[in-house]
Amino acid sequence: MGANQAGAPVGILAITESTSADGNATRLDTETGRFQVNADCSGGTLNLNSAGRPDQYDFYFANANEIYFVGTNNGDNVSGRAQRTVAAGCPANPLSALAGTWAFTVDGFRFVPVPFDFNLVAAAGHFAASIGTDRNGNPIGVLTITQSSSLNGSPTRQEGAPGRYQLNGDCSGGTLTFDTGSLPVQYDFFFGPTGELVVVGSNNGTILAGRAKQLF
Repeated sequence: MGANQAGAPVGILAITESTSADGNATRLDTETGRFQVNADCSGGTLNLNSAGRPDQYDFYFANANEIYFVGTNNGDNVSGRAQRTVAAGCPANPLSALAGTWAFTVDGFRFVPVPFDFNLVAAAGHFAASIGTDRNGNPIGVLTITQSSSLNGSPTRQEGAPGRYQLNGDCSGGTLTFDTGSLPVQYDFFFGPTGELVVVGSNNGTILAGRAKQLF
């Protein structure tokens, strides 16, 4: 909480995010922003400067720890939800933070510069994250992926592929690399509060977003 020049309280946002806009990705961008809460506390307004692209959202509380939001400035059609979370910190081996099997779903667009077009994309499947070693014996994050996808109406069913993953320094999230032949893509992910990942495509040209939940 801050204050404006008149001394009135002002809500301050500290933002770390990865974005994909017009086929261009910006990874782990850090920004500041502002928020206001409506008089009846039913919701409020968020103002972000995402990768130098100002965005404003109206939000509404779904419960004490979750909000739904929609863009309210002209030009960007964006909606979503956010959940309150507390960083768990890093385990002794940071790669173990993701270890396990996850079900995921993503959708979005693949940007085609010539001719200028967007191909519809959707995918779902499982990935198993485990710790392997490189040629020098150092630990690396390994993915085993099974994915069904649709690229502009052309499906690929139950495709098996390898991949790899990395964790950010604070273990708040990391990077997934899917080496699928039909839809190779890189994602940035962030841990949610209930065993869930929020993912967004972080290589240029493919605009994808979705979620993953760990299987127990």
